[in-house]
Amino acid sequence: MTTTPRGNLRPLPPGSVRLTGGFLAARQRTVRDTSLLAGLDRLRVAGNIHNFEVAAGRASGGHGHADALDGDVKNFVDSDLYKWLEAVAWTDSGAVPQAVAQAADEAIELIAAAQADDGYLNTWYQMGPPSERFSNLQFGHEMYCLGHLIQAATAFHHARSDARLLAVAVRAADLLVQRFGLNGQPVVCGHPEIEMALVGLARATDRRDYVDLAAALIDRRGHGTLGPGRFGAAYYQDRLPVRDLVRLEGHAVRALYLSSGIVDVATATGDDTLLAASRRHWDALVAGQTYITGGVGSRQLGESLGEPYELPPDLAYCETCAGIALIMWSWRLLLVERDGRYADMIERALYNAVLPGMGLEGATFFYDNKLQVRAPFQRQPWFEIACCPPNLMRLLTSIDQYTATQDDHGIQIHQYGACHVAADHGRTLAIATAYPAEGHIEILVNSTDSVPWTLSLRIPAWTGQDATVAINGRPLPLTSEDGYAQLSRQWAPGDTVTLDLAPQPRLTWPDQRIDAVRGTAAIEYGPLVYCLESTDLPHQATLTADQAGCDALNGIRLCLGPAPRRDGQDIGGLPTLVVDAVRDQVGGPAWPYSADRYAANGTPGTSPESVRLIPYALWANRGPSTMRVFLPT
Repeated sequence: MTTTPRGNLRPLPPGSVRLTGGFLAARQRTVRDTSLLAGLDRLRVAGNIHNFEVAAGRASGGHGHADALDGDVKNFVDSDLYKWLEAVAWTDSGAVPQAVAQAADEAIELIAAAQADDGYLNTWYQMGPPSERFSNLQFGHEMYCLGHLIQAATAFHHARSDARLLAVAVRAADLLVQRFGLNGQPVVCGHPEIEMALVGLARATDRRDYVDLAAALIDRRGHGTLGPGRFGAAYYQDRLPVRDLVRLEGHAVRALYLSSGIVDVATATGDDTLLAASRRHWDALVAGQTYITGGVGSRQLGESLGEPYELPPDLAYCETCAGIALIMWSWRLLLVERDGRYADMIERALYNAVLPGMGLEGATFFYDNKLQVRAPFQRQPWFEIACCPPNLMRLLTSIDQYTATQDDHGIQIHQYGACHVAADHGRTLAIATAYPAEGHIEILVNSTDSVPWTLSLRIPAWTGQDATVAINGRPLPLTSEDGYAQLSRQWAPGDTVTLDLAPQPRLTWPDQRIDAVRGTAAIEYGPLVYCLESTDLPHQATLTADQAGCDALNGIRLCLGPAPRRDGQDIGGLPTLVVDAVRDQVGGPAWPYSADRYAANGTPGTSPESVRLIPYALWANRGPSTMRVFLPT
């Protein structure tokens, strides 16, 4: 997240953007005050911290995850602690709960003590014979875990000027360079992640050999190095070289983590062909492999991407980690090429693919995120495979860093929320808004130099032609270039920009090639995707448990006459909507097929009724329920 030779936009240093209010700030506070403590408790109970104590010789006993139901858990659980530590690093040190700060300090010291003399670090393999190390590249996850270690270390280095964990990371990375660098074994890790971590470490340490190793790991992929494994070579992104791929395939998180590393390597080395391949993959993913929520991964088998337009709502996997990975990848492309499509996707994935992964209270989580749930469901306090909760924590504690950038011409605002922004040359902004609940945004220039500069404001694609902008109360023609309005002038303290994005509830129709949702529509408001939750059905109390689980939602159809509208209520600080709908008779025909088109479409059994919709991100916060995003029309 620092300057790259080819990058056009420069991220602002940690702490330069501070959220001051609104929905995202509230989510960030919840992570700080609740999730970090809850995560710490779960890491202790699950044995993650105990594993390091044993590896450091400070405790006895076996590995805490040796008896896990999923045998692969044991060798990647170290990464859960690393991601939790990264979340702590990005949190304002003066606001971190004392118990969290103390535990983080102890964990850093413990990790350093557990590291082997040669730099190796993986608690599972350190409890076994040394010959087992790096022997299972398909599922060993050793380089994957070290990637998360490196990212936690660079976060502490950048955000806290704390180099304790960075020293551990450097020793581990040096071991990787020695064993797998240009003169080492030509292998790859079955779970990409180390690639982007190595480039980040190179930027923090000015070590070119880390970039060289990352580039080598990318170039080695696609030659069958890992073998077919249990899901096939595509699962590990090892079927074709990345430059030859038409679109991404295989395990969704692996594919998108690799894509983030590809952009990092391409920008660090000036590799235009590699960057072009990543752009091509992003375009293909967005065009046919991404859900309306920004979720990716349509196959539960292998947590994998599907074919184009294979996007069933009820079978969707949409792992929370995959939504996070899409944000990370889109952010890197945005830095290289300011294009509103990348920032729009970051926003979509954040509000609809990532935020559903955590309950409003901050201590329950979703691993996968279906768009239609047929049986009553609710979030869980933790998982045996616990990659998602701490991953979500580290994203939300660093989300302010995705807000703004700068370049030689001025400041760019990519995401909207109440915040303070401090850029170079003494340029500071105060942004006041209730976004995304409202579309009114006021930007106050608190201080600036006397040199003219450009303030670039993203105009989301969903606004159409309805957005307006004014400076000091004077309306201006609103034109956008690559999704951004550019306001150039000699700014003065006290100047105010007013941007109105004018969000309205709207129907969104799926492409007819998406078979699973043909004949349905979704409802959106601004960047938010909405859903119908069984909790809000007006006839819920009259239904049996079975009917409430499935028949009730299946029988609701949208009326296409009146438009969706706000009802003046909210949930979790976001507005709720109402739509007019009809409800089919419970039961239906004995044979659900007919030569008569109208009979096959069913007969409404009641007069129209108003149905309440809530943001998809906030469903399952009122007890077990069922839900669907796409509604029949």
